Parts: sequence; C-alpha cells; structure tokens
Amino acid sequence: MDESSWKENRNSDPVAAEIKNLDAIWFVGGDQTYITEALFNPDQTESKVLKAIWDMYKNGGVLGGTSAGAAIMSDVMLAGGGSLETLTKGFTNTYNGMEQQEGGPGYLERGLGFFQHGIIDQHFNNKARLGRLIATAHEKGNHGQLSYGIDEDTAMVVNNLKQKIEVVGRGGVTVIDLTKVSTNPKIKSEYKNILLSTIAPGDSVDLKTKEIQIDEHKTRTKGNEYSDFDAAPHSGVLTAHGTLSKFLSYQLVDNSREKEVKAYSFDKGKGVELTFRKTKETDGFWGYKDGSKDDYSVVNVVVDITPIAVKDE
Repeated sequence: MDESSWKENRNSDPVAAEIKNLDAIWFVGGDQTYITEALFNPDQTESKVLKAIWDMYKNGGVLGGTSAGAAIMSDVMLAGGGSLETLTKGFTNTYNGMEQQEGGPGYLERGLGFFQHGIIDQHFNNKARLGRLIATAHEKGNHGQLSYGIDEDTAMVVNNLKQKIEVVGRGGVTVIDLTKVSTNPKIKSEYKNILLSTIAPGDSVDLKTKEIQIDEHKTRTKGNEYSDFDAAPHSGVLTAHGTLSKFLSYQLVDNSREKEVKAYSFDKGKGVELTFRKTKETDGFWGYKDGSKDDYSVVNVVVDITPIAVKDE
C-alpha cells in the first residue's frame, strides 16, 4: 500500500464528513512532523480534515494522543533537540528526522493548537527534556502561561468545561512557570527565578488561576521533613533518585539539611549548572501510592541555570 497517497485525503470531503460524526480521535506516536504535514496544506492553511477535527472538538468530542500525538497539541510544537544543546546553542531551522529528537539544537514547528494554555513536551523524565522546554517556553512561549512536561505512562487530562488539568497514570507532569524569570542578554543560557513544580497522579492544575491542587491523600512535608543529609550533586547514571521529580523530593524538599541542590550537564568543555532552591513558597507533599511506594508532589522550587566551563586536569 502506498501510504504517500494518503496525504491527499486531508482535503477529502468524504473523510472530513466522516470525522465530524466521530466522538473521539486518537493521535499515535512517531514523528510529530508527519502528523502536522498530513493536516496542514503546503501553504500552512488548515485542510478540510483539520477543520472537521476542530468542529468535532468544539462540539464536545475528545482528542488524545501519545508521544508525537501529545506534542502536536500546543501551538508551539517541539519536534527535536536535546536539553543541553537547546539551552546552549538555541534553535535550528533544519530537521533531519527522528534522530534529531535525541539531541542537537531545538527544532520547532507549528502545532495544531488544540491546547491553548501553554507548551507541551513529552517523554519528559526519561529523556531529560527540562532544559529544552525551559528554553522553548522562554524564547517562543507566552510567559503568562505555564508549560507542561508529561512523563511516560502518564496522561495530562484537560477538562475544558472545568478549566482544569488532572494527572493520571504511573508518572507525573512537570509544570514550568516563567512569570518571574530573568535573563542576562550578555550571557547565553543564563536564567534566574524559574518556578518548577512536579505533580503526580491525582494532582490537578486550575487553568484560570494556575493554582496547583494536591491529592488529598498526601501530607505536607514542609516543617516535617523525613531526611537530614548532605545531598551530592546530581549528574550521571550513578546518581541516586535520578529522575527530576525524585531528585527534588528526596534530595531537597523532604531534606531539612539542604536549602539548595545542584545538577550539571556538559559536553566538550561547556555546559550548564542548575541550582534548585527552596523558598517560602516551596512546598512538598508525600503519601503512599497503592500502599507500597513513596508518592511525592513538589510545588514552587526555584531554578537558576548558569553556563559553566569544564576543564580536564
């Protein structure tokens, strides 16, 4: 079967009519540029099929997607790039396909815009995409909106009627707030006062107020921290609690000894230092998930990013 001919279906009246009668559409994973290429005309206008999807959605239909199918949901679509490279090198206008999703400068395209409340990234913890989402949200996003990084095996469920986001699944969602961010135009990749939250299944975000609500089964850790130890810098595969959410929970927020912790990323002598700080607004919450696993949520950790040089001795 010649799948290349399917692109012509984007302006097929019978296909558009069929879509309008659906209750839900699911976008699969892969390369998100294939999805947008199939639904936008070559001049970037909306095809008949894309207009039909919008009609179905506005009439109460459900849209969902995994991986690439999640990336397409926001207006600004992340299609490639690694965290360190996007922070230090910025963005590129060229795209080499799937290999670029694992590294290189950031690559962006126009998304489908079904989610109008910020930028979405995916595979977030597993592929360490914090840096590229911060850089993208700062350079290309609306600083008055939040940005969202969705973990694997996790859904960010958007309820447009209630104007609410809820986290469902086995992972979490990282929420980035740039309303207080500052940068130095003379120093590339320097950011100060980024607000970062990592929320878990059962937690939610009010899209109107941007307030985060924590699942009621959790108790506050602030003032009742479980740990009291010197946290080692975060870098590499030998680092305990290596994912972002666990690093912030165990090493910083539920650790009374540390007021800040650091993480590093570098390549060929150049890199960045990330400093995660607790303030009066920082809060932590803990519970047992299914009675067998620590379940943390962290709200309003402050992140500073500083460029560094690394020397061999």
